Amino acid sequence: MRHDIYAAALLETWAIRSEWLSAHLELASHAAPTKQKNLPAIKGNVAVLPMHGAISQRSSIWQDIFRGVSTEQFGAAFVRAINDDRIGAVVINQDSPGGTTAGVEELSDLIHQGSKIKTVVALANSESASAAYWLGSQATKMMAAPGAEVGSVGVYRMHVDESQAMEQVGVRVKFMSVPEYKTEGNPYEPMSADAVAHHMQQVNETYDVFTKAVARGRSVTPAKVRSDFGKGRSFHARQAADLGMVDRVATLAQVIDELGGKGKADIITSAAADALASLCEAWESGVIESLRVPATRHERRERLISRI
Repeated sequence: MRHDIYAAALLETWAIRSEWLSAHLELASHAAPTKQKNLPAIKGNVAVLPMHGAISQRSSIWQDIFRGVSTEQFGAAFVRAINDDRIGAVVINQDSPGGTTAGVEELSDLIHQGSKIKTVVALANSESASAAYWLGSQATKMMAAPGAEVGSVGVYRMHVDESQAMEQVGVRVKFMSVPEYKTEGNPYEPMSADAVAHHMQQVNETYDVFTKAVARGRSVTPAKVRSDFGKGRSFHARQAADLGMVDRVATLAQVIDELGGKGKADIITSAAADALASLCEAWESGVIESLRVPATRHERRERLISRI
């Protein structure tokens, strides 16, 4: 079990805190996966979409192990919320260390486009790291709860060389493969300098996309993201606000109140109940629809932004 999990991890490009991944891979190798479902909620006319746990593109081993969120399921619910006239604003409630990079670029573009139609607020509550920050930075505004951690802007791959350990127990693995790079990066032999250079190129390309997206979302230059947004480090909420990584410090209740959900129960009308059912259906299906632009989008968006 342990070997299988680590082997699967080696196949991914990660935008996640490395210490979180290492700890959870070790835990997962000794414990059975646990299921935990986080579903959207409606508060007044505000849709609250949870982004909790490790991020992956679709239902996978990582969701089973880390109880995380799929970019496809999240994207489906997000589009449904943007298109639903009963919903005035969207809150992305984040508590995520990041995850694999597959699907993140597509979802970040979707959030960026949706924020042009309705007010979208991302809240680090209480963590928005790496891929999660990549996504949260695309919102109309980004907040951080008082105790939140924000940042870890970076990308990596990893390689485990098990050749010496296997040699000690008398096991050798031989690949018969074609073409020459087909088995490159396998854990049964050291990685060549050429292979390291190739994988580093892939990491750099993903990091370039990451930093450009954050720069777009935070209205700064990519150079500023690379130099001033921590270089892979995370920051407490107020430090992140001082650095311009988030707009300000706020709680979830404050964000919802300011967006028009003040004093209202989670579901108080049949319309809200229908909207919630629609979001949950989209969440379960993961089928992303097209964004449609309502005729009054600019007026509604400006009115909501003025409340934040």
